[in-house]
Amino acid sequence: AVARGGVDTEAVPCDNELREKRPVQKALVGTFVADCDEVIEVLRVIQLFTVEPYHANMDPYLMAQDDTPVHFRDKSATSAFFDRADIPRIRALVGQETKAALDDANGQIDAVPGLTRHVPIRVVEEYFGLQGAPAGKLQEWSYWNQVDAFHNQPWDIVADRKGILDNVTRVKKELVEFIGKLIVLRM
Repeated sequence: AVARGGVDTEAVPCDNELREKRPVQKALVGTFVADCDEVIEVLRVIQLFTVEPYHANMDPYLMAQDDTPVHFRDKSATSAFFDRADIPRIRALVGQETKAALDDANGQIDAVPGLTRHVPIRVVEEYFGLQGAPAGKLQEWSYWNQVDAFHNQPWDIVADRKGILDNVTRVKKELVEFIGKLIVLRM
């Protein structure tokens, strides 16, 4: 309870102390892991941090696979779209888009729609060439697919599961139509 209270009320000092003095701290109901390398190591123990609960909703997608041939095949195919030599270009694009969003915000911004949704959409448009979608559509398509994948699981308390699935079906159809038209335009 003391640790939980510290995390709730004084998160930064609590995190700093954990990282500096107790990067791995046993507690009554679990273990706090604050060192980045240790966190990565722990998360790689797929017997503890498995994606198995996501199978019902995401399988056979690679994010519902733990160290399987399907996971590595799909991850390799996905990596083919991304040239690691472009990382500096992508970082510059992210910096440019973030700066533009902050400059346009006149000192006040809602970080979720204004940065964490807007900037990745701009990267998808510019780097991956998905330009020309109606205003706001890439963000809408992404939003509903993420809601379905990460917030529409059997254990989630969802007020309108059918409404989510209806929106996902609709946006997937719209996205397929958009990509089809984009391919025809570029041929």
